[in-house]
This record gives sequence, C-alpha cells and structure tokens, in this order.
Amino acid sequence: MKRIFALMLALLMVFALVSCDDKEEEEESDFDITVSDNELVFKPQSDYADAFYYEFIDDESVEIVGYAGSHTPHAITIPAEIAKEIKVVKIAAGAFNGKSNITAVTVPNTVEEIGAYAFNDCVNLATVTLPTTITSVGDAAFANCKNLTAVDISACVLDHFGDAVFYNCEKLTAMTLPACIKVLPRQTFMGCKALTTVNWSAEGTVIANYALMGCTALESINLPATLATIGDYAFAGCASLETLAIPAATTSIGISAFNACFALSDVTFALTDWYACKNVAADDDIWKAVDVTTAASAIRNLTDTYDGYYWKLIVTAQ
Repeated sequence: MKRIFALMLALLMVFALVSCDDKEEEEESDFDITVSDNELVFKPQSDYADAFYYEFIDDESVEIVGYAGSHTPHAITIPAEIAKEIKVVKIAAGAFNGKSNITAVTVPNTVEEIGAYAFNDCVNLATVTLPTTITSVGDAAFANCKNLTAVDISACVLDHFGDAVFYNCEKLTAMTLPACIKVLPRQTFMGCKALTTVNWSAEGTVIANYALMGCTALESINLPATLATIGDYAFAGCASLETLAIPAATTSIGISAFNACFALSDVTFALTDWYACKNVAADDDIWKAVDVTTAASAIRNLTDTYDGYYWKLIVTAQ
C-alpha cells in the first residue's frame, strides 16, 4: 500500500512540473525578448565615448537620428561621413533633443537639413557652427537652448526657416540674418531676454506673429525697406526698444504689435495714411484713422494700440 501511495505521489509531482513548464512557456510567448543586432551606430575616436545613431537615406547618404555620449559636458563634431562615400546629409527631427552634455556643435559641410527640434532643450549648448550647405532648418531646431550665446547663420543658403527656431534662448545676444531669409517666422526669437541687436538684410518682407515678443533687452533692429507686414504681438514686451522707422513698403501692422514697448522715443512712418481695422484683409472695414504724423502720437498709438484691431495703410483715405 505504501508503495502504491508513493508511486501515485511521484506521478502527481511529475505532472505538476510538466504543467508548470507548459504554463511558463505560454506566458513567455507573450513577450518579445529578442535583441536587435542591426542598430546602426557610428563611434568616432573620442574621449567621451560619442556614438551617433544613423539611418540610410539612400546608398550614398545617411541621416543622424540619435546621439549618446559621456555625461561630462563637452563639444561634439558631427561626422561628415559614416564610411567612405557615405555622407551625412541630414540631422533628423529630435536627434539631439534634450542632450544636456553638449556644449558646442560643429556641423560639417555635407549637411543640408536640420530637422525640427533637432537640438531643442540642449540646455548647456553655448555655440553652434553651421556650414554654407544648410538649406533647411526645422521648427524649434534650437529652442530652449538656454545657454546658447552665438550662432552664425549669416552665410547659409536657406530655402526653409521654421517657426520658433531660437525660441527661449535666454543668453543669445545678437543675430545677423542672411539675405535668403525673407520671412522672420512665428516666435523666432520669442523669449530671448538677452537679445540686443538683430541685423537683417534689405530683402525681408514679413515679421510674423510673436517673432520677437518678450525680447526685453532688444535695443535695435533694422526693418528692411521691403518689409510689408508686421504680425500680431511681433514686438510686444520689447521694453528696451528706443527707435523705430516704419518703411514705405509696410502696409499692415498686427494687433498689439508694439504693446508694452515702454522705451520707444523716436518713431517715424514713411507714409502716414494709417487706419485701425477689424479685418486686415478687408479694404472696407475701416474703424478710424490713426495719427502717426508726429513722433509723440505715433509712439502713443503704437505702444497703447487698439485692442482687437489691426493697422492698415490705405493710400486713399475713405
């Protein structure tokens, strides 16, 4: 009897073990624990173990899609080639986003495009060197780089310059914009509290909404003779701006474009037939004339502004 009981107990234990193994195999099948071995990474010789992750665009070019390196803050140089005749032509969207260990970036002259948010929130990035080959800079490419002090894009040949490229770069002090930038996009320098000077070519046509809003240290900007439009809140809060000359080509000024520009003391308008309008696009929606014939009235009207109304240049008064 004891032998039969022992045999039955042994059989039950074996059955239980087999059942557990089957259950574990069933549970494990719900998880993918395989490790990819085809992740593309380029590791140049570096004291900081820099690693640039990339993807192929075609047989002869790649884009940088990610980066890893030592936590020690240091400068990086983006490789021009991954292998012989495989050129780096693009920095993808978000490739270096949030990398606080980067203090300076040198971009090689093989790169043509910098994607949106490519260097966003690189809080220790101080200087950027861009080549003349750059044709496109995406939205917020250098936004929130709070220690960025110098960017040279004066020689770039840009076809596309996105919104908020230098948004909230608190230590940026001066910028020279290349002739190829015809439009200063939305929020380009918004929140750049240390920006004192913007030099712009004579070919610019539009300053978009919020482009320089909150640039409290801005003292001077040359408005191109070809400037047609100043957007809503474009210079709002530029409390250090003292002089301004509105050129003859300018035909519309947005809502509160110069609100809270408290230091304005010298304002001139090339043409004086300005009206406040509910709709900047409608010729027949005039509310009232705006007196810009003297510096005092021009300053008062610009800094107070008519809330909810655009300014429009009407050649023939109605």
